[in-house]
Amino acid sequence: MTHYWLFFKRSFDMYLIVIAWLYVVLMLAVVQDSLIRAGILLFFLGFLPTLIVLRLRRRRIRRLKNPDGEF
Repeated sequence: MTHYWLFFKRSFDMYLIVIAWLYVVLMLAVVQDSLIRAGILLFFLGFLPTLIVLRLRRRRIRRLKNPDGEF
């Protein structure tokens, strides 16, 4: 039970950091002078890094759940 709680707490902390990062990127996009620049900023600083981080995290979780290497 303790191991599960620590895993949940680490996951929650990671998601909290991702939400904060997306908020900062959104505020940066709001102050841009054109919609094109705001969209590019949201994509390259918001969507792409978040997608990469969440995919790596999901891969790690799958690997921990199934230690023999099969997905």
